[in-house]
Amino acid sequence: MADPRTGNIERATAEAEHIGPAFTGDNISAKKVANYVWNGSTWERAAPATGSTVYITILRVKAADPETTYIGKAVPGSLTSQAVWQIASLDENTNVDLLYADGGAFTQVYDDRESLTYA
Repeated sequence: MADPRTGNIERATAEAEHIGPAFTGDNISAKKVANYVWNGSTWERAAPATGSTVYITILRVKAADPETTYIGKAVPGSLTSQAVWQIASLDENTNVDLLYADGGAFTQVYDDRESLTYA
């Protein structure tokens, strides 16, 4: 009899237990987990935290001015052409504070970062 811990079974288990890069918005897979809490008498699945959101962040240095860095933040899976980004600018020549486009609202298009106004 073949060893059940090898071949397709291991692969199926790995695929069932992991989320691939297409879903994480990163270049690595992530382990799927479920959190449980003790309610005083039994274990029950924990409810997801409210108000917490996972974001991806993109850092890009301005080609014409290497002292300027743009920082974009959005939920995983967002396209840089969508108006769902919070974008900040960091100019290391004049200011070490982050300056935000549109007050830091998640309403910007990351592809437009060099033409936005930052305050």
